[in-house]
Amino acid sequence: MRYLTSNRFRCSALLPVGFLFASCGGEQLSLGGDDEVPPVEEVLCNGGVWTGNALVRSQGGVDEMRGCEEVTGNLTLRVSSTQGLEPLSSLRIVRGVLRIEGAGSLAGLEGVEQVNDLELIGLRSTDLTGLSSLARVAYDPLGSKTGGGQIDIEGCDALQDLRGLENLRTWDVLNVLANRHLQSLAGLQTPQKVSAVQVQGCPRLTDVNALAPLHEVASLVLSDSRVESLDGFQLQSTESITLRFNSELRDLDGLGNLTSSEDLYLEGNARLVRIELPALERNSAISIMNNDALLAVPRYDLDKGNAIGFVNSPPRANHGVVNKLAYLIGDNAELTSIAAPAEYLAAVQQVGIWNNPKLTTLDLRSIRAVDDLFIRDNTALYDVQLSPAPDEGVGLTRVGDLEVVNNPALSTAAFDNLQTFTRTFSGNLDEPAP
Repeated sequence: MRYLTSNRFRCSALLPVGFLFASCGGEQLSLGGDDEVPPVEEVLCNGGVWTGNALVRSQGGVDEMRGCEEVTGNLTLRVSSTQGLEPLSSLRIVRGVLRIEGAGSLAGLEGVEQVNDLELIGLRSTDLTGLSSLARVAYDPLGSKTGGGQIDIEGCDALQDLRGLENLRTWDVLNVLANRHLQSLAGLQTPQKVSAVQVQGCPRLTDVNALAPLHEVASLVLSDSRVESLDGFQLQSTESITLRFNSELRDLDGLGNLTSSEDLYLEGNARLVRIELPALERNSAISIMNNDALLAVPRYDLDKGNAIGFVNSPPRANHGVVNKLAYLIGDNAELTSIAAPAEYLAAVQQVGIWNNPKLTTLDLRSIRAVDDLFIRDNTALYDVQLSPAPDEGVGLTRVGDLEVVNNPALSTAAFDNLQTFTRTFSGNLDEPAP
């Protein structure tokens, strides 16, 4: 999907001479040292309008754009940290991508009100206040693009926050990537509904409160940060949430309003201890990987969705790629209990519980049938619950292929009443390894 990666403008026919070129692949205009070149407003901007794509890669090129108010295509400003953008003070709208690379300051862009997409790459500027009038990053039907609304902020290591974007209230996709000194998203204004937010590789980031107004997002990724909590979030629905390697994240309490998430991925959050989602009703896959402080997987009260998967890495070579019809939990160092989701009554293709060294209790009573069930290398596991609870008419009764291996505290008597096609027992309490 487009919003999971940066979609940057690359000219397919960059020409080698001059400062600025019209429409990639079109006629070359050299704006260097020719005294006979007419004023920019008469030729280049044609009454303030630049038609087509423009690449500016020197201070001279910036100067030649003085007086331009509109660019109908993409505008790329590839400048050094010492070159100024003040000659662009008349610019109001870019109907394609506005891409700015390397600038030491955005002063001079205060008049820009709308662009189709915005890309800020490797800026040396300490703030974004030069974009203080920018109100819309959105698809422009008068431009050449078929979509829009994407913001990319990448490798801008001088930024500590996003001050300067306070007036920007319309956008659809946000990628904040590899900004090493970014501490806060303050300044960002977040709509209630967007397609995607990806915040990744910002190791000093502690404050993401600017994202709290989100109610609905197709994809939300927060990775490699120092964020402690998501308190105050209003998120209700998402197709996918990924929370990875957030070293200080303690819980998911801020997602208490979340009712629907098709995919939830939790990986390498070293201090994550609590993952309750009390409002969650719909889900198709959950992955929990290497969250070393996590003590319990709660029983989610689901009434919709296909399956749950708690995935780490393929525990057996013959299992291949895990699909969504799976309930898999592995390699969680402090995990002591697991309870399959309530109302989770459909047949499941694969259930796997492996290498959870402190796991003692496994409750699978909410699952009726499994094609492939394996429980292995859980050294403390002694209690597996398969039969229906009192007053409940559910319970695990049918398994295609059953494997229970290397669980030294577990008696296989719990599996006596299961209907199975194949059984493999070894290294358990009553089936010692050879």
